[in-house]
Amino acid sequence: MTFKESARKCLTEYATFKGRASRPEFWWFFLANFVLQVLFWALRRFFPYVDVVTRLITILLILPNLAVSVRRMHDTERRGWWVLLPIVNLIFWALPGTQGENKYGAVVPEHPVEEED
Repeated sequence: MTFKESARKCLTEYATFKGRASRPEFWWFFLANFVLQVLFWALRRFFPYVDVVTRLITILLILPNLAVSVRRMHDTERRGWWVLLPIVNLIFWALPGTQGENKYGAVVPEHPVEEED
């Protein structure tokens, strides 16, 4: 899964807490959020109104971040509530997903097949 595919999937499934999310899907989206936050943090030194934009983007991305985090927990065959434990969830996010289908759904392909028009 590429950076662009991950961002598109996480933003279109922004409130989907069921199913699974592969490691690349989660980590690319995590990286995108991190880079965005650092960029806005750097820009606020030069533009005083960037703080408002930063807060707005942070609020808008809370739900997609939470949803992809819960789906990532499901991929490791854990309940979504593990997201509430800050250090433990970092370890679980880094673990590979379970092979084959688990109680949260089928395996998520790391390279989704593009639909032909």
